[in-house]
Amino acid sequence: MKAVWRAIRANLRSRKGQHLLVFLTLAAAALLLVVAVFGYFSGYRIYDRLMASTNGAHIWLSVDGKTVSAEEVRRAVHANPEVTAATEPMATFRATVEAANGKKAGVLLRDLNPNRKIARLLWVKGRAPKPASAEIALDNNLARALGVHVGDTVKVWLGKTPNTFTVSGTFITSEFCDYPNCKPARAYTGEGTLAAAMKAHGVRPDSWDVGLQIRQPERAEAVLEALRHAFPADATVEGYTWLLIRRLAGFGQQMQSVFVLAFAVMALVVAGFLIANAVAGALRSQTRQIGLLRAVGFTNGQLSLMYLGEYLLIALSAAAVGMAAGIPISRGVFAQLAETYAVGTPLPPLGALLAVLAAILALVGLAAAFPLRRIARLDTVTAIRQGMEPPRRRPVRLPRLPFPIAYGLTSLFATPTRTALTSLGLAVGALAIAVALSLGATVAEFTRDPMGMGIVPNADLAIWAENGISSSKVIAAVEGRDDVLAYACQAMTGVRLKGGKRDLYPRLICGDWDLFANMLLEGRLPQAEDEAVAAYTIFHQHGWHLGDKVVIVAKGQEHTFRIVGVYRDINNLGQMFLLPLRAFPQEAPNLIYIKLKPNADPNAVLADLKSQFGERLDGEVLQNIFKNDDSGRDIGKILKTTVIVLSVLLGLLTAVGVLSSLSLSVAEERRTVGILKALGMTRGQVLLTLLSAAAAMAVVGYGVGAPLGVAAAKALFDALARMTGLGPIPVPADAVGLALLLPGMVAVAALGAYLPARRASRLPVVEVLREE
Repeated sequence: MKAVWRAIRANLRSRKGQHLLVFLTLAAAALLLVVAVFGYFSGYRIYDRLMASTNGAHIWLSVDGKTVSAEEVRRAVHANPEVTAATEPMATFRATVEAANGKKAGVLLRDLNPNRKIARLLWVKGRAPKPASAEIALDNNLARALGVHVGDTVKVWLGKTPNTFTVSGTFITSEFCDYPNCKPARAYTGEGTLAAAMKAHGVRPDSWDVGLQIRQPERAEAVLEALRHAFPADATVEGYTWLLIRRLAGFGQQMQSVFVLAFAVMALVVAGFLIANAVAGALRSQTRQIGLLRAVGFTNGQLSLMYLGEYLLIALSAAAVGMAAGIPISRGVFAQLAETYAVGTPLPPLGALLAVLAAILALVGLAAAFPLRRIARLDTVTAIRQGMEPPRRRPVRLPRLPFPIAYGLTSLFATPTRTALTSLGLAVGALAIAVALSLGATVAEFTRDPMGMGIVPNADLAIWAENGISSSKVIAAVEGRDDVLAYACQAMTGVRLKGGKRDLYPRLICGDWDLFANMLLEGRLPQAEDEAVAAYTIFHQHGWHLGDKVVIVAKGQEHTFRIVGVYRDINNLGQMFLLPLRAFPQEAPNLIYIKLKPNADPNAVLADLKSQFGERLDGEVLQNIFKNDDSGRDIGKILKTTVIVLSVLLGLLTAVGVLSSLSLSVAEERRTVGILKALGMTRGQVLLTLLSAAAAMAVVGYGVGAPLGVAAAKALFDALARMTGLGPIPVPADAVGLALLLPGMVAVAALGAYLPARRASRLPVVEVLREE
């Protein structure tokens, strides 16, 4: 064993440049894998940490405040033997917060009980509002989105008249996932503030909300279902569990990690080709040494272990460096998520990090196993006598080309295995960049034309009729405009499937249904009161078919609908429906979609409507809905930048593979290069010979990788779209980018080949021939 170890150390010292290339490739792959693992687990683990730091509730219950009293809620909760602790029923009002800059957002507003033991608030800035004061505390992510700071004043609309409050502090809560991914956010006034207003005006809250802890948190769904039945059948009882919020908290990061993981796998494949090339080249260049080692007693197993151990040591050190670098980089990448929950970024599970290490080592073992089979076939005597055999040149017919180019191309056929491995490595690079180009084009199309992609209704404006504004008056004003082509109105209410345990919030539609036609994937839009369109995710999760009937329970009443279509909807993880509003006469619309006539200015129309209804009216131009999030960040730019960075990294890894392969080629062609230079070939011609070989492999890699990349992008985006509820979506190809990719790959291959080619062109003829 000591002899094997000495041989490994000698090999590590003898090929430092090549080992450095392998090291860098594996370290980059390990780094990407760590980032992907961080992305997959970060949302879950951050939420778990938030639950622990706030002593979070396992169940949140919201009971109709118009028909049920606080005492009835309290009795029902404490009568359940599974409940171990609960907040007091909180009087909750749906309100709108308006910042000084005009930005608005809906909130659930409550009085804050400073003494509650569970579901505490995690204070980020400032302090809790004082009892019976004009102070308010806002969700920290809501405050960031509105551009509000501690000490600022905001207007709070509880009806037609706003109340002015001073922001005393901002907080994070484990009650709900992060705003704006989950709406509405929570806000709290000082103890007794809302209670006094309720008493003075003789009003009842919209709901009584209560947070519960139970003996077995994993049984939260079953306990929630039992609590629903503790109230009268006509009472509206909504609720959700910490398990759902945990899933929502991790969902967005999982989507990001899928992209990073895809690129990490491609980096591993490039590294695999590089290692297979390196081991094959080492075996060829050390054929005589292998024969001598066999002659002194080395077995095939020891010889294989010698080369395998060499690259496993490199892989171990590269994985350690890549993972060590990946952890702080991952913290930076997901810093916003940590800021969102204000609890820092925890490390992924140790098992996940060990899986990254195992993947790197397994890759090296598999990549080295293929060329190591040659050891068993080597004849000891022949290996000692002949040493490294020069590549066998096969006669290849080529068109009349300059001799250096023709010689460079025919040299590829002399080492078909290496040529194939290098070309495949280049193909993987082309595949990765083609994937990035297609994803970039899709993201650009999302932000440019969300209506054309079927993400939102085919409308120009969305108007919210809230804060005491009559939706019928807004609709009348819209109908009376000459620049309006069509409109549709929408309400939302809590319902459940008959026998289901999860609350659903379908879109209840009135007006022109054709505005939703662009979101339709199958079937048609409803034409009768008992017809419905199901979102893609819920439709396929239940295995439904067009024509199937579903029973929906709303406020104790059953409604039967026949599914006539399937549409895109990412809200509520795709658990959505389009239902006719006239089937729910007790509900009033609060959102109006407006389609304008050609050449009408959406911004001017929105400003005009606001002038009619005052500052209570809120609206948005739908064309801009995916250009910026609620915090003002350019979403498309962020996604495209991420894809570009990953693509550049893969391009560099591909160049490293070419550099390693050409270095091996030069080492094996020293004698041939010396003879060609002795026969009169110039340095420039030697350079041209080797660069033409690299360029040819780049062309082959592009021809294989680019089409596969376009297909892989469609498959990847399609899978993600189906996971998020979008269903199958068109993935446009970036024709300009793909056209520029070919010369770009040739340039990368040429750059990767330049150093070994330049070194070969400077080889002294006498020295080369004397060595041979």
